[in-house]
This record gives sequence, structure tokens and C-alpha cells, in this order.
Amino acid sequence: MFREIFNCVPEAIYVIDLSAEGVPGLFIKVNDGACKMLGYSQEEFLSMSLKDLYPGKNLKDHEILSPELLSKGKWQEEGHHIAKDGTSIAVAVNVHMLNIDHCKRLVVIARDITDRSRARELLQEREYFFRESQKAALIGSYKTDFIKGFWESSEVLDQIFGIDQSYNRSVQGWLELVYPDDREMMAQYLNDQVIAKRKPFNKEYRVIRKSDGEMRWVNGFGQVTFDNNGNILSMIGTIQDISERKKVEEEKLNIQTQLIHSSKLASIGTLAAGVAHEINNPLAIISGYAEIMKQKCKELCLQGDTELIQKIIKASARIAEIVSGLRTYARQDSETVDDIDLHVCINETLSLVKGIYEKENIKIETHLNAMDFILKANMGKLQQVILNILGNAKDALDKRKNGLITITTQNNHDDLLLIISDNGCGIPKPLISQIFDPFFTTKEPGKGTGLGLSICHTIITAFGGSINVESGPNIGSSFKILLPSNRNIMPASERILHLNEEHCFSGKVLVVDDEENIRDILAVHLSSLGFIVALAENGESAYHMILKNHYDYVITDMQMPRMNGDELLHRIKSEKRADRTKFLVITGRPFAEYPLELRQSLEGTVDGYISKPFQKRDLINSFKSIMK
Repeated sequence: MFREIFNCVPEAIYVIDLSAEGVPGLFIKVNDGACKMLGYSQEEFLSMSLKDLYPGKNLKDHEILSPELLSKGKWQEEGHHIAKDGTSIAVAVNVHMLNIDHCKRLVVIARDITDRSRARELLQEREYFFRESQKAALIGSYKTDFIKGFWESSEVLDQIFGIDQSYNRSVQGWLELVYPDDREMMAQYLNDQVIAKRKPFNKEYRVIRKSDGEMRWVNGFGQVTFDNNGNILSMIGTIQDISERKKVEEEKLNIQTQLIHSSKLASIGTLAAGVAHEINNPLAIISGYAEIMKQKCKELCLQGDTELIQKIIKASARIAEIVSGLRTYARQDSETVDDIDLHVCINETLSLVKGIYEKENIKIETHLNAMDFILKANMGKLQQVILNILGNAKDALDKRKNGLITITTQNNHDDLLLIISDNGCGIPKPLISQIFDPFFTTKEPGKGTGLGLSICHTIITAFGGSINVESGPNIGSSFKILLPSNRNIMPASERILHLNEEHCFSGKVLVVDDEENIRDILAVHLSSLGFIVALAENGESAYHMILKNHYDYVITDMQMPRMNGDELLHRIKSEKRADRTKFLVITGRPFAEYPLELRQSLEGTVDGYISKPFQKRDLINSFKSIMK
């Protein structure tokens, strides 16, 4: 019966001789299970020893036995045996030292565990990939036992929370990791929604890492189980670190806010361009009548009244500068590069913000020392650079007394150097190399997108220049912009002709404008200069007057009812009327803002331009220029 049992069991059983020194010898007997598992015959086994079954077959005799076997008489392990065909078979081995027939024998029972070993390896592999996936996605897992009041966590979750194995993993311990301002809300959410209403845990919240005190955003998920009485048993789920996603969302929101703000500015720009004519018309009337009154007060020797009227003229000029600067800055950008007067650009930009800055106790000083200050650039984009840097300087001077911004220009060989400095809080030196990077900002969240200086760098580089900064904590910042100058162009300020107001002209002038006050002011100024003046209220009336009379000069507005100024000019020129007449356009819009087709047609028909609002000296300069 023993022999039948010995041969019918599926496990491999080896009986091995053991020498007096305790060294295992040859197999004495093996069962049919051993022959079936390893493929050897009974005869082959009896010529082999245990070490023939181990990989490599280079074990020494004494290495087969475990010290535990020699001391306790039994031993077990998992390993591999080599079959006759070379296959490695995973086995669980139990070894016993027994006395059989008054001799020490080793009885080895080896069970084939290949399927179990493969399943374990597969499980280990899956656990490895699961663990690595958690690390890559910053997702940690947990299981909370509400009966015991503690939770278990994965390695990644411990890293997210910044805790180690000694941390108190109770519900209170979890709440202590929650951001202080969120704790009450999260405790209420857990009790009222998850436990009371049996809803899955699904919440984004903030935590404070225990290891370094850093605030992190996490997204927690969990499925809760309950007993038959509705008592909570456990919750198993995951927690993902979503801090980077939150940062991107915040940056996106800031950019959207900035874009909305930019859209509003663009709308203001469109509005400014559209109503410029309407704004400049009343300005022209105010300044025009003020100038006439000033002249009459001089004639009547009313010095006090003259000074008051001069204040009206000065205020009107200031409004005109603000409207002009706003319109220039806010109009739709193009890639057009023109000859730009840097000093004019600076002054027009300051006209937009200087009053605002002064009300915040920030003084702006200009030292425009450059002798050659014409450059190739885009006026609107150059103003954008200056305004961006001024805005940063204003922020740096927040809550500081005696805030000062200095704007300096000077020539540097063939280049123009523009320096904008402030005495504000400055920039830490380790951060200076990053300030022109997109999305980098030293401002508080919600107060800047980190795009302003990056855009400045892009614009200046496109103009063939460079921009850098010198700064330090509490010593202020100095932005230095180097731009190529264009010395072949005469500054606009030098191209303006100035005449003595007593200069007398002659000839007949037809003034065409739908604004009665504008017509009257022009009539007074032109008459005082020696012209004979006729008036027309629109282009159609002017056309019929030109058919009947000869005029040396025609001054026409552009936007009028019944017939616009450009239509009048086109009709007169196409019919070859008034060939000896010189035409001037008076307009509240810069010439560059008119459509390209209209500008091209006017360039061949117009001899000069007068901008609203205007003063008497502007008329003198315009007539002098077309008489050359």
C-alpha cells in the first residue's frame, strides 16, 4: 500500500542517501510523479544526485543542505528544478531528514508551482506598472476602515501628502492635512454628502504637505460601502495631485481676463477713432474762439482777461494731445514701419498717463538728450512697449513715497538709447534672467500674466534692437532699449515752418465746412492774414461756387452732408476745374487713419493738411508750405 501511495501522489518524491558526514549522495528512490514532472526514467534518476536538478549544476555537495535542515531536521523553500529537456520548473520543496532502515535519509517532496509562480510574477508585474502609473499620474490610492478609524495609503499618496509611515492615519489626521481654510468645508462634505447621503467622494480641495508646508491642489475620489443597517464600513479610492493643472487653469484665466481687457481697450480705440472728428470739432471751436478773444483782449489792453483765455487755449491743447495720443495708441495695429520721431512718441504716450501717475504721487521726468531721434518703427507698437514698462514701474512704486520715473534718450554711435528707470522695489537678481520669459511674473496671482515684458522683447527685437534690465531689491529698475536710428530723416520739429503772425498773404480762399463755428473762426483768422474769404456749408454748395468764381485756395472738411470733401475734390479735378487752385484738407482724423484707397486718391489732389483743433500759426505754416 505504501508503494501505491508513493507512486500515485502527483508531487515528485525523492529519497536520497546521506553520508555519515551529512553529505547528500545519489537518489535511492523516486516516485512516478518525479519521473512525470522532470522527464527522467527511474534508472536515470538512480544515477543522479539532487544537485543535478538545480540550475547551473555547479553546487558543492554541502551547499545543497540548509543549516535549518541540519538543526531542525526539516526545511522548505521555493526554487527551480531542471527537467531532462532543459526546462526550468518552479517548485515548492519540503525536505525532511528521516531515519529509514536505521540510516539517515533525505526525503524531498517537490510540488510543481509553475502556474502559481507565473500568476505571482504577473501580479508583481501588474503591481509594478500600477505603481509606476501612479507615480507618472501623481495618483495615490487609499482604503479607509471606518470601524477601526484608520486608513491605509500607497507610496505615491504618502509622497503627495508629504507623510511617512509614522503619520497618524485617522480621519482627524486626514483633516489636519487639509488646507486650514478648507477643513470645515471638507469635514461637512464628508459627513453630509458622502456618509449621510451615500454619495461617492468626488471633490477638489487643497492640502498642506506635512514635509515642507507646500500647498497643493488634489482631486479625491472614493467609493463608500455600508452594512445592512446603513452604517459606514469603508471607503476605497484615489487622490490625484492636480496642482500643475490648477496652475495652468489659473494662467489661462488670467490670459482670458487680459484678452477681455485688451478687447475693451480695442473697443475704446475704435470708439476714439470713430468720434475723433466729433471731438476735435468742438475743440477747434473752443480754441479758435479763445484765440480770437485773446487777440481782441490784447487790442483792448485787457491783460488779465488775456491770461484767463490763455488758460482755456492751454487746456484745449491738452485735451487735443490726449485724444491724439489715445487714438494713436489704441488704433488697430499694423505691421507698417515708418520713420518715427522717438521724442514725439514719448510725449504722446506720456500725455495718456502722466496726469494719472501724478495723482498717485509718481513723478515722471524726461531727459530727451538725443540729437538724432528718428528711427524705423511702428508707432503703436513702440508706444505699447513704453506703456508696458511704465505700467511695471508704477506697480514697483506702489505705496512708496516720492516715486520717480525717469525717461532718458541719448545717442549711442549709430543707435538710439532709451532708458526708463524707477526708484521702486526692484527685482531680485536671481530672477532678472527670467523676466522676459513668457508667463513669468513676480506679481501676485491675478495681477499679471507675465506676457507684458515678453511682448516688449519681441517688438524691440523685430525693430532690430535690444532690451535689457538692471535692477536689484530696493534700488529700482532701469530698462535700457537700444534701437537703430535713421539719421537721414529730418526731425518733424525741424520741418515745421514758423512765420511771423504779422505776415500778410493775398488771394481768395473758399472755406468749406458744415460746422458754422469752424467756418467763422477760419474766416476771422484768414481775413486777419490778408485773404479774401468766402464760405460754403457743404461740398455741393462749394462745387457750384467754384463753377462761378475763381479761388486761389480751397480749404475743405472731409466729412460733410450732401457731398464729402473727397467727393468735391475728385469732381473738381476730374472736370479740370480750378487748375490753378491749391487745395487744403482740414480734418479731425490723422491722414494715416483714412482707408488706403482714399489716401492714394487724396495724395494726387491735396496740396496740404490742417488738423483740428488748430491755431492761427498752424494756418500760417500750412499756407507757407504750399507756397514754396
